[in-house]
Amino acid sequence: WLLGQKGIGEESADSILCYACGREAMVVDAYSARLVYAFGYEFESYEALQAWFCEGIDANWAKVASVYGKELSLNELYARFHGKIVEFCKENSRGKVVDIRFIFKVKFLFFHRFKFQITGVLATFCDIGNFLV
Repeated sequence: WLLGQKGIGEESADSILCYACGREAMVVDAYSARLVYAFGYEFESYEALQAWFCEGIDANWAKVASVYGKELSLNELYARFHGKIVEFCKENSRGKVVDIRFIFKVKFLFFHRFKFQITGVLATFCDIGNFLV
């Protein structure tokens, strides 16, 4: 129904479902695409990018949820994950290019910290700048 409304595309519909309706919808946007592109991944469609993120989060649910130290709904996790991607990209982008060197510095300095793999992309969880936590 949402997609049938004038001016509502996939990203807008998922944003409404995730943030306003509390539904389990992973929002992916230009920031999400730029971040994975910086790691060498490209997707041909919104659905493919969204499925890739969802599969990675779902496959690592227990590890991801343990970072927060409390139970989160899948909707809350999707919302936080998207929010952290946007925050990170805004702070670490020059134009449309995301600078991922920070991630590798953090990985090196905090190698002992919790990390997990989202379908091929190594994301390091740490509390420096609240990156992805």
